Amino acid sequence: VVGTFGRGFYILDDYSALRTPAGNLGEPTIFEVRDPWLFIRDDRRGWGGKGDFGYGRYTADNPPYGAVFSYYLPEGLKSLKEQRREAEKERAKEGGDNPYPSWDELRAEDREEDPSITLTVRDTDGKVVRRVSGPAGKGYHRVAWDFRYPAPDATDLAPPMGLAPWQSPPQGALAKPGQYTVTLSQRVRGESSDIATESFAVKPLFNEGLVTDDRDALLAFQMRTDKLYRAVDGADGVAGEIENRINHLLKAVTDTPAADESHAMALRDLNARMQELRVLLDGDTTVTSRNEQAPLSLSNRVGFLLFGHWDSQAAVGANYEDSLAIAEQQFTGWLPQLKSVAADLAELEAELQQAGAPWTPGRIPNYP
Repeated sequence: VVGTFGRGFYILDDYSALRTPAGNLGEPTIFEVRDPWLFIRDDRRGWGGKGDFGYGRYTADNPPYGAVFSYYLPEGLKSLKEQRREAEKERAKEGGDNPYPSWDELRAEDREEDPSITLTVRDTDGKVVRRVSGPAGKGYHRVAWDFRYPAPDATDLAPPMGLAPWQSPPQGALAKPGQYTVTLSQRVRGESSDIATESFAVKPLFNEGLVTDDRDALLAFQMRTDKLYRAVDGADGVAGEIENRINHLLKAVTDTPAADESHAMALRDLNARMQELRVLLDGDTTVTSRNEQAPLSLSNRVGFLLFGHWDSQAAVGANYEDSLAIAEQQFTGWLPQLKSVAADLAELEAELQQAGAPWTPGRIPNYP
């Protein structure tokens, strides 16, 4: 609690940064990390900040969830363009002349990677658990790690800005209690350099009831599901790319005088094989679209494993173990079939390229 001589008081979750002498802040600094309590947040009272209490109820934001990393940058990380513009402003104030930058200077500015700050969490074996991005501007910053490994979802360069109340952002497996380190590093003009490292301990808030006493087994199960989900999600993306390539080639065949019916039939055969593969991966839509039951798809089975157990600290039940084993067996037999279709498609693309087919996705043109 911090008082202000009668004008008010503030309740802070951590004021250690305020106790650091200003003379010690001449360089980028990461402050001592407060040992966080490990728990899983519960939103049972509804969605949003106030849940189902109603907007008339007073609430205040909770402290950041997870392990909170605080750091200070005496100067912001600046790009070449920002440095040039600041120098130009100073020269203009002094009445000096600002010559136009050379093409090489402008090209270097256009191609420069934005400066960035990264906080890297490692376990006691030195293995990276998570990399968290932080603000790179001047001043004091706080960034929280949510006790999770990276999400296994496919990389998305343009994630949605907003989610529906019943949706949640992708999340990874839950880390176990124990000792960790966090390293503050900066990347300027493509070069990364470490600044400082702090140690901290993740402490379990609950150790009784349904919480398992075998954290290693829980993490091992979640990492197995992580590996499988990553592969299934990636295979689903590849299947979509293959189908897109087939559809483009079906159109390209009609625009290629040297192509014949055998090429068209080969593409239709590949398309039929992909439709069969989709049944196991995504379910039999012929049946489900008519409101009839169909066997559980591989994607849904893996999704239920994540949804049902990644927000739990309980021991893994036998039904989850059995379901994971079924999914692993199904995918192990399914993936070679997808690779076979991809190999046959590549051969057909090469034939059509020789026949003079227009460009389609997945092919690099030949010339001359």
